[in-house]
Amino acid sequence: MKSERKTSAGGFDRELVAQWSERLCSLGERWILPRDGAVVGEAELAGFADEMGNRRPVDRPLVARVWGVGAGAVPVGVRDDERLWWALHDETLSVDEVFAEAFLNRTLKARNSAGREEAWLLDCPVLSRRAGTIEVFTQSQLSALHAAWGLSLARGREDLRLACLHACAWFIENLQPDNATNHPWAAQVFVMKAATCTGADQQELRGSALMYAQTLLHNCRVHLGRPDRFSAAVLVDAGRALRAELA
Repeated sequence: MKSERKTSAGGFDRELVAQWSERLCSLGERWILPRDGAVVGEAELAGFADEMGNRRPVDRPLVARVWGVGAGAVPVGVRDDERLWWALHDETLSVDEVFAEAFLNRTLKARNSAGREEAWLLDCPVLSRRAGTIEVFTQSQLSALHAAWGLSLARGREDLRLACLHACAWFIENLQPDNATNHPWAAQVFVMKAATCTGADQQELRGSALMYAQTLLHNCRVHLGRPDRFSAAVLVDAGRALRAELA
């Protein structure tokens, strides 16, 4: 006989979230956190790169967040997922304009056969702007989903939290995690999506969300047999977000 899942008052599987929080943090911490009490600052942040020497615009806000240090001034003209990451350091930075219109306003009015208006939930991507190849598009959308989840916690925005959870279905249907560049963006959101699928009629979606998270986790370890430094930072931030759900 199957044991009942332990759910919180908010209706999610706490045991699953706890397992994944520990898993993500343990996989990432040894590769990204300072060792032996070493102090990190601007020099280390400015010089951060992965094992291949690659650097990305989101490196500074992400790694600064994981290290618990200041990220510095927000660059002029930041947009899309990069803007969302910087907003985690600057609470005055507006973000809603980068989201797809239907991401936060998910009710689409339509007329049924009787001529009456009905509200339909509209699945959609996170960002309004489509950028580059399918690989670039997938990564930017997943990066945005990851940062948006962090903002939902940091700014206490339940609307953003619900939008992120709802968007998981769109990602599962439209963007394969294999399209991304082997970074485990937003793994915590897919885990939380699975954890909130507690009904008997939601088990297929639960399984799909977990498979998405597992694939992200697998892909980031293929090249080196472990997460690269940048992926490790993504994992730690994701794991900490899940810990916050259990607080």
